[in-house]
Amino acid sequence: MADKGTSMDTNLSILHHASSSGSNNINPESAIELQYWAEIERLPTSKRVNKSLVDHKLLNDSKEKKAGKRMVDVTKLGAVEKHMFIDELLKEIEEDNLRLLEKQKERID
Repeated sequence: MADKGTSMDTNLSILHHASSSGSNNINPESAIELQYWAEIERLPTSKRVNKSLVDHKLLNDSKEKKAGKRMVDVTKLGAVEKHMFIDELLKEIEEDNLRLLEKQKERID
């Protein structure tokens, strides 16, 4: 029962993040990404820890030149794909930290 509440809270925070990102309308790509995250949230914990959304451009086996993300089992990624996946995660963390520091600087100034 508590797991269900946590899942709802997470879905609401994802929707809040998407709606507060600057526009009131969620574009179709964001809506699909939100659906993928909702699917991941519904998985049992043992399976959820192995799933993630990965950009199509990071997957070597993706012959399609599609933009957007795809749900994958990260334990089944190849060595190069894992390396690219981790690099992308670290890049996003660095960007988030930079945004946080810029906002703090604005508040101080």
